[in-house]
Amino acid sequence: MLASPRNLGCLVVVMLLALTAPWTNAVALAAAAQCELVELYPGYPGYQGFVTGVDGVGDYACLEDLESADATFSKSRQDRLNREAAEELDITGSMDVWTWENWLAIEAERGLTPTCYYCAFAAAEARPEPRDVPRDPSDPRLLAGRFGETTINQRYFEERDMISRFAYQWEDYQLRALAGLAFPSDHPNAEQLLDYYEEMLDQALNASADQEDGSVFWSVHEECDALIEQGKYFPVPDTAYPEDQLFVFFTGLYSLGMILADENLWVLTSVFEDRALEWQSQSLSGSINMSFGEYLRSVGADAWC
Repeated sequence: MLASPRNLGCLVVVMLLALTAPWTNAVALAAAAQCELVELYPGYPGYQGFVTGVDGVGDYACLEDLESADATFSKSRQDRLNREAAEELDITGSMDVWTWENWLAIEAERGLTPTCYYCAFAAAEARPEPRDVPRDPSDPRLLAGRFGETTINQRYFEERDMISRFAYQWEDYQLRALAGLAFPSDHPNAEQLLDYYEEMLDQALNASADQEDGSVFWSVHEECDALIEQGKYFPVPDTAYPEDQLFVFFTGLYSLGMILADENLWVLTSVFEDRALEWQSQSLSGSINMSFGEYLRSVGADAWC
């Protein structure tokens, strides 16, 4: 079973705080000098994968520093290439509503060296927040939810002055994964996710008391089939890090626990965890060269739902 990203982070970031002290000082000095702060995206020098929505606020840097670090860097050119890749993938909206899942797909479309986003989750606790960059509470990427929290569900009922019967039960990423499986857009941006959440919770609220398992508004078989067909809760490129491939698959699988009986989820989880270990072992040995989704389909997982 996958360990918690926050627990895994403790294994890989022991020295991170000491190493990042110069960075935080540099950001503070840059703000004092009133430099032009820009949020880092794929294709920018120094991009670390912390675009807003992975873990709090995104990574920022002075535009002048980026241009000094790479004489060939052009912000307008990188923005244009990112937008062109997004158009090819039918990712809509502006860059400031694109989620980390959107960026993962954009990186692959551009042929860039992939970022390990799961690693960003794992290192989240040790990552210092950028200084002098205000957190916008209305940022759709933050409102779309964070791993291990239940803010979406609680916000929905608080806005309606209602007591949530689902409080502390439906985590943000359970809703995020189910939205990716249940709605037609392959790569929903943060604003689309917020609309999907509202529709899903509206249906949950209107479900009759004897159908609280959610079967009235989601088809378990359809969601499970979509998960295996895509290999994840959204179409992840084959070039994605193995950690990312496993993270977004098992997040999708655990999300089905909202609408599956516990014993059925336990059986499916056990089977898929065994396949994940096989895939990792055979990939490392070089005996196979395929994504986790492809591997699952090759061993007949599409019949397990």
